[in-house]
Amino acid sequence: VFKYESENDSVLEVPREAYLSCNNTHSAIRAYSKMEETRVELDHSGPYYFISGSKPNCEKGEKLIVVVMAAREVSTPALAPSPAFEYEGPAVAPTSAGSELKLARVMMGV
Repeated sequence: VFKYESENDSVLEVPREAYLSCNNTHSAIRAYSKMEETRVELDHSGPYYFISGSKPNCEKGEKLIVVVMAAREVSTPALAPSPAFEYEGPAVAPTSAGSELKLARVMMGV
């Protein structure tokens, strides 16, 4: 869910290259600008790249990468090794707890 002021901003789903450069012209896969609260359906596995439709806001960090993992079926009780996954997003700093995973709800433009 993205929350933003629709008269001043928008949310764009863009290719990786546009994400890296905050390119908001003619490269959007999808554009969301009609509502102040936008729900985005993530319907396939892999990375999704979102940026603010306002280039200055994007350059200030209003952008987000979401990686959807594919579901796996395990036929035996033993876990199979994880497949290699190529991901060139930002590095995630380890937490002091080591194995804890904390999730945050991201809101743009709030």
